[in-house]
Amino acid sequence: MMGWYGGNGFGTSWMLMGGFIVLLAIAVGWLVVWLLARGRAEQVDPTVATRSALELLDRRFALGEIDADAYRAQRAALLTGTQVTR
Repeated sequence: MMGWYGGNGFGTSWMLMGGFIVLLAIAVGWLVVWLLARGRAEQVDPTVATRSALELLDRRFALGEIDADAYRAQRAALLTGTQVTR
């Protein structure tokens, strides 16, 4: 009964299982590296945040939502990193 398949099935199944485990380990390793790289790429660049804030401030001033004094004070605060008091 043990020799029905000519003895080839047992050796092949071990090779397939070993190949599957190797592929699984590679996939898990790739996933870890990808997640770590993605986390680093999503860090906020302070120059981009400042530029976006300046663009928003310019737009508010152009639309007349704030006056010239408030615009100058807030722009200076954004560029120096200080906080505007009202």
